[in-house]
Amino acid sequence: MTHFNDNNTPNNLQTAESYLISANQCLEDGNPELALSFYNQAIELNPDNDQIYYKLGQTLMQLERYEDAINAYSKSIQINPDFPWSYNSLGEVLIKLERWEEAIAAYTQFIKFNNNFCWAYFGLGESFLKLNQIEKSINYYKKAIEIEPTNCWIYIKLGDAFLKLNQPENAIKSYSQAIQLNPNIDWFYEKLAETFLSKNQLDNAIQAYQNAITINPQSWHYIEIGKILIQQELWDLALDYLIKGLQIQPDYHEAYDYISTIFKQKNQLLDAILCEVHHQLPIRLIQKIFNLSDDHFITTHTEKNLTKIPVYPLSNIELTPPKFIEGSLNPHFQLTSINFPETFVYSIPQGKVWADTLTSAVLNSENQLITDLSTGSAALLVNSPHLIVTQNIGKIVAFLSVKWGENYYHWMFDIIARFGLLLQHFLIEEIDYFVVNRCQLNYEQETLKLLNIPAEKIIESCKNPFLKADKLLIPSYSHATSRTPKWACNFLKNLCLNYPENLELLPLERVYLSRSQASYRQVDNEAEVILFLQQFGFTVLSLETLSVRQQAYYMANTKVIISPHGAALTNLVFCSPGTQVIEFLMPNWTLSCYWELSNIVGCDYYCLFCEPADFGRSPTDGSQNIKVNLDSLLKLMQWAGVV
Repeated sequence: MTHFNDNNTPNNLQTAESYLISANQCLEDGNPELALSFYNQAIELNPDNDQIYYKLGQTLMQLERYEDAINAYSKSIQINPDFPWSYNSLGEVLIKLERWEEAIAAYTQFIKFNNNFCWAYFGLGESFLKLNQIEKSINYYKKAIEIEPTNCWIYIKLGDAFLKLNQPENAIKSYSQAIQLNPNIDWFYEKLAETFLSKNQLDNAIQAYQNAITINPQSWHYIEIGKILIQQELWDLALDYLIKGLQIQPDYHEAYDYISTIFKQKNQLLDAILCEVHHQLPIRLIQKIFNLSDDHFITTHTEKNLTKIPVYPLSNIELTPPKFIEGSLNPHFQLTSINFPETFVYSIPQGKVWADTLTSAVLNSENQLITDLSTGSAALLVNSPHLIVTQNIGKIVAFLSVKWGENYYHWMFDIIARFGLLLQHFLIEEIDYFVVNRCQLNYEQETLKLLNIPAEKIIESCKNPFLKADKLLIPSYSHATSRTPKWACNFLKNLCLNYPENLELLPLERVYLSRSQASYRQVDNEAEVILFLQQFGFTVLSLETLSVRQQAYYMANTKVIISPHGAALTNLVFCSPGTQVIEFLMPNWTLSCYWELSNIVGCDYYCLFCEPADFGRSPTDGSQNIKVNLDSLLKLMQWAGVV
């Protein structure tokens, strides 16, 4: 029986063909959105043309509208089940959606029409690999290679399949064949190196990584070689590779741990602690490896082409000793006073800057590092290949990024507080851009909004690490033990507390600050601690769930705070004088910053040394969990008069 579609008039078919031609041209010109419109109009006039649906599917694939693409290919198959390429394209989109069984069915149907197209067998190999049917996967990859024996990518996938089948020797052969076909792709060598490592063929693995470095030097290539050399106890050579990896990526955290291991083997214990705890390299070592002379380093005192604008004079504060019932204090807690240096805003013409999570580097126009404005292992950036590709944004740029700048404490005191120096002498309108580590988390966005910094003026170092400006403005950075001078505390209080709007919160007299949402340094027996404290009227707060202004309100209106060491205690800056603070500390990893902050804002500070919950880890590992002794906590609370 003949079916007649009223739409299929000669005029409609001719117009549909015109739309189809226009759509194909748009697709070829890289305009899939316009092509989509033309294909849909063509379908309205000629809904029985399988080719229009097929091309529509290709367009939807480009637009990543995968479910719609499946519908288009399925319609093409429904109209014309003998057109093979609709099955192949359907298989491709099903793979993208990880619908492996359906992809296998589509490719199998395609092969009935065309058994000489390698990518259909490749798709089958991929699908069976994901379904963990490894031997079938290998057979299909081999079939694809028979059809197209010079395609390096198929050998790579075949090697992956052999690895899953625990046949590393065959994987090595496949990866080597891929490299023979295309020796210019670095991650082919990475796969080969990883497989050599699984066979404990260390020298072969090193050679493979070195080949990758020749093509495209990446930090992890050097780091992986360094790790292998540590296994071989070639300490100095391992150190050389690890530090060269850090020159490419100074915030490769894992590398500092490996370097610390080497220093321990060489009995350089202070250097080991510097790396393990502070993630920082001895500058003499960087100078030695990269052959840097003292001429590569200057300070704000020796840089002539620099303007220094004074802000605050020297200041001093006497410290009240911390109160504790057992344990011993490290030297930082034994200070009797802190001297805060005078502060400035520095103006540097044609300056360059780099920042990541562990490093900030400020260089002058001659590529000399200004050490007292830089943080972390900034010497790595001297003569760095990054200097060659510095993004020149021109204009007047304020640079505030620092080491650890993505941590709440450092964000507040090392970045936001330093806006207080900058804005003493410059209007926001006078500055074209403000560079900070990151502006993505709620507290980062909120505090910059409180400063009235327009979003379009913010540059994130995490996205643009290396920049050059016509004029750099850099507020003083404190390299001293304490980063919490009185002026910084006052600035943060004024910024976050002096607002007329009502937050509709009720004050809490006694609070326990939980770290249950943190990924490390939690209180192992926190449930017991909370039950214990609740009988004395304590309320549990997770400050990270609140806005900065809400955090400031609670801290300004509470009388007793108990908390494990952590960034939440940054909010002590908002406390009223006389607020009592009990901080849980570890015996071998103690930072005095919150004791110092308590002194500056007038809190009554106590500390309780707790047991590490993760025995067997390094005593200087500050990320391990702690366990609170409730009897000791009760004694300390009784001394404080809390109970």
